[in-house]
Parts: sequence; structure tokens; C-alpha cells
Amino acid sequence: MKSAGNLAEFLRTCSLKRFVETGLPEPLAELLDAGEQQALRVRAKALADYARFPEDRSGQHYPWPLV
Repeated sequence: MKSAGNLAEFLRTCSLKRFVETGLPEPLAELLDAGEQQALRVRAKALADYARFPEDRSGQHYPWPLV
């Protein structure tokens, strides 16, 4: 599991923010329908904005996004 410090470092060094700003690469967009693309953008933006994983309040402890 990534700690908050590791996640912040990851966000500084990766292209997550650029991904949020420019949209999905065409090869990925071709694999997802419109709803899946929107959900991915929303999740990526939340991760980029808050630099932390969401809190699991469900008690299920599944990874996010669900796999």
C-alpha cells in the first residue's frame, strides 16, 4: 500500500495531472464506452486533486477502482 508521501511523490513524477487535463489516449478510449471514460476521468481527477486514495467507508476493503 502506498503511503501519503509515496503517493504525493508518484503524482509529482507521473503524468496523471496531464492525463486529467488532456483526456484519455486514443488506444485506451477505444476500449471504454462513454460512461467508463467519464468514470475514469472523475477518479483520476480526484486522485490528482487530493493526492490520496479515497477512504473506504464501506468496510469492504476492495481496491479502488474496483477490479
